Amino acid sequence: AMESRLSVAGDSVELSAVLREVAPHETKPESPSGGKIRGGALDPELGVLILVHSPPVGHKDSKPLPQLAELIKCATLRFDLTGCGDNGGKPRIGSHERDALDIRAAVLHVRERLHRNVLGLFGVGEGGTAV
Repeated sequence: AMESRLSVAGDSVELSAVLREVAPHETKPESPSGGKIRGGALDPELGVLILVHSPPVGHKDSKPLPQLAELIKCATLRFDLTGCGDNGGKPRIGSHERDALDIRAAVLHVRERLHRNVLGLFGVGEGGTAV
């Protein structure tokens, strides 16, 4: 797998993001029974799954997002919501409106800048509520 850091044009700030690409047919970790699990990754051409962290304390590199990105074996984009992680702005409290704008910016980035489909949105904690 390969990760690259990039910037997503948000509504009010640039959103720091990580695009994780996978190679088809990567070997998955050993199973609990000790055997190797072979499973192909989804073809990167199919699209990108967008992962959303839990604001205001989470960020794109906080657990479990990097671990999920590794386990699900498809291309992923995870990013910092406004006011979180590497981004400027004030963290939102009590409203998902700005989070929704940031998520929209990530979707548009995948579609219009990367020219790929969005496979779906996956959020944890408050990020799941915003999704």
